Amino acid sequence: MVKGFMAILCLMTLSDFSRLLEDLKTVSNPEIVFEATGVYSRRLQAFLEEYSYDYTRLNPLEAKKQLDGLRVRKTDKIDAEKLASSQFVFKP
Repeated sequence: MVKGFMAILCLMTLSDFSRLLEDLKTVSNPEIVFEATGVYSRRLQAFLEEYSYDYTRLNPLEAKKQLDGLRVRKTDKIDAEKLASSQFVFKP
């Protein structure tokens, strides 16, 4: 697990985003990475932009390529953790 890593699997309601905002305020300069997944990632992207958080949005095919070498079994939580780990490895 990445130190300080927080997996956000599904944000649907206003209270979900409010909780995320409170969690993000507890971290100095969070590195936010997510996979582009259509309507769900667009909501997250709009939220992050509204509150001026920097983020990295990955193309799903690129994310899959990065995860294929790291994946033992597939679950959303494991994929989120591996995706975060891969960004620390591949980020220049």
